[in-house]
Amino acid sequence: MFAFDEPVPALVRGVSVLPDKAPDCSSLKRIVETVTRGCKTNDEKAIAIYNFMRLSHYHRAYPTEPGGVPVLKEINTYGW
Repeated sequence: MFAFDEPVPALVRGVSVLPDKAPDCSSLKRIVETVTRGCKTNDEKAIAIYNFMRLSHYHRAYPTEPGGVPVLKEINTYGW
């Protein structure tokens, strides 16, 4: 039959599910890389980042926590 009597458990780490049409918000570096993909000039990159920030942050009712809210938590947890 099989070499093992029972299946050997394996640990899976670092799995992430990424959207195909939205920026990867797992880190600031990945946000910049995915938001500016296809941009050729620094001006295009700046506009792309500006538009992402404008669309991902709402101008009222910001969440508040003691000590402030880290930017990745704001985008991933409180994303507008």
